[in-house]
Amino acid sequence: MEKEFYIDLIYKSFSGDLSAEKQNQLDNWLSESEANRKEFDVLKKTWEMSSNFSKDFEVNLDTEFAQIQNRIDADEKGNVKEAIVKTIPVARKNNWWKPLSVAAAILLLAGAFFVFNQNSKSAEMLAMETLDGEVKEVALADGSKVWLNENSSLSYPDAMNGDERRVTLKGEAFFDITKNPSKPFIIDTRDAEVKVLGTSFEVRAMDDETKTEVVVKTGKVSLGKKNEVKPLILTKNQKGVYNNKTQGYVRSEVKDLNSISWQSKTMEFNDVVLEKVLTDIENHFDIKVTLDNQDLLKCKFNSIFIDKDQDAVLRAVSNVLKMKLVETNDKSYRLTGGECRNTGE
Repeated sequence: MEKEFYIDLIYKSFSGDLSAEKQNQLDNWLSESEANRKEFDVLKKTWEMSSNFSKDFEVNLDTEFAQIQNRIDADEKGNVKEAIVKTIPVARKNNWWKPLSVAAAILLLAGAFFVFNQNSKSAEMLAMETLDGEVKEVALADGSKVWLNENSSLSYPDAMNGDERRVTLKGEAFFDITKNPSKPFIIDTRDAEVKVLGTSFEVRAMDDETKTEVVVKTGKVSLGKKNEVKPLILTKNQKGVYNNKTQGYVRSEVKDLNSISWQSKTMEFNDVVLEKVLTDIENHFDIKVTLDNQDLLKCKFNSIFIDKDQDAVLRAVSNVLKMKLVETNDKSYRLTGGECRNTGE
């Protein structure tokens, strides 16, 4: 394995047993990434701390490394990771510290392999999907939370050890992102990329639509097409739309956050005309509401609904505007009659 090879080169460089060719190979590997250099520095410090131990003993690194590899593999299967210390007794009188020096060498080897094994392992990608009428919540490895709306899918890593946190969304989801300025959180959609440091917001990117929408609840979010140089910057209570056909952006202010009511379980109406009230109710409950008296569309309505069912919400609206509520089936309602003294005109 490549990591074993470079561990061996590092140890030989410490002991001065590395040829010029191998030293050049090690130097090239160290220059490939900052992570490689950090691993080398950690091992060097550990080696220096053990320099006071006697070297008058024999250790078969190949044999010990193979045993450590087998032990770590076995532990990984049981989701248990631990440091391994092995003492090799040396049959010499009065040299009680010799076994300790051997143990230190083996611990150094075990620790080095454990660090390499942890950092070199690529994150496993996980997936979550929702069906019609289904909403799921998942906690990501960095502590962020995602609520996935119906008929949507999310792909995400089981660990976020790199310099960014990246997931892929198809459909609609609400994100509450743990703040980490050194690791931006990036959401890939089919046509666009949403980038944040720590905030809460909704992203909508349906496969059958040509646009990507973002509604920001808190913080700051950037929305842009792939490799966009100047993305659209959105802040609290703003909505951004990227149109894939025109490749244009639109930013607007939002008066309420009813578009994310599927996640918050809350709908709030402050002097909102009935036309929008009914639209929000239809979207939230996935129902159809027919209004017979079109003169009421501009009537203003005020209320807040927290985790209420569709019957309770529609009864409240009909009572305020003196309408009669008729249920035609579990997905369809009709509002008849009514009067209004307060319009949006």
